[in-house]
Amino acid sequence: MADEGANIVVLQEGAGMGMSDQVDALIAESSAIAKEKNIYIVLPTFDLGKKPAENIVRIIDPNGDVVLTHVKYGGNDFEGSLKGDGILQTIDTPYGKLSAIICWDADFPNAVKQAGEQNVDLLFVPSNDWVEVKDIHAGMAAFRAVENGMSIFRQTGEGVSSVIDARGKVINHVDMFEENASGFTGIQNVQTPIGSVDTLYSSVGDGVGTLTLLGLVGLFVGLWITRKKKIS
Repeated sequence: MADEGANIVVLQEGAGMGMSDQVDALIAESSAIAKEKNIYIVLPTFDLGKKPAENIVRIIDPNGDVVLTHVKYGGNDFEGSLKGDGILQTIDTPYGKLSAIICWDADFPNAVKQAGEQNVDLLFVPSNDWVEVKDIHAGMAAFRAVENGMSIFRQTGEGVSSVIDARGKVINHVDMFEENASGFTGIQNVQTPIGSVDTLYSSVGDGVGTLTLLGLVGLFVGLWITRKKKIS
């Protein structure tokens, strides 16, 4: 799923849902597979045995080691899960700098901006959506790719799975809710471009938008003052 011969398996959000012992067993099994097959595995789990539940994505490297752990920080009240700290974790690999967040996390541009600041080359976004929000959530992920100059691999069980490069080009798009979809259509077997590009947003964030808003407010105030003087 990545260039230069990298083999990365990405599962959708909640793929490893179960009680704590089941989640632990899945992590151990995935580590063994990663080592045997010499691959990276992006493994999201939802631990129902914890109070509150823990929605976590891990990246397991070809040595079978968990090298990245990210706790979901968006939409936690909605699903009743532990809220993460919002600090982006990254790992350096022979294929570039990798990172991972979960579904709703991609709706928060200020948090994902950390990826641009750290020159992340490829961001994984395991997700699950319902039909009414599938397009807007997928669209937000595409915006994050352009804002931060990085490729995004978004994998869903239900929703829109997509691969977007650092300039916003859609490499792959699979809609699980398409009327004519049959079987499990969410599988993506895609050569994914890896690499970051510098963007203004990763440096200034929403600064331009804030200045524009302040300018608009100033314009309205100026018009109000001018009109008041004419009336007087």
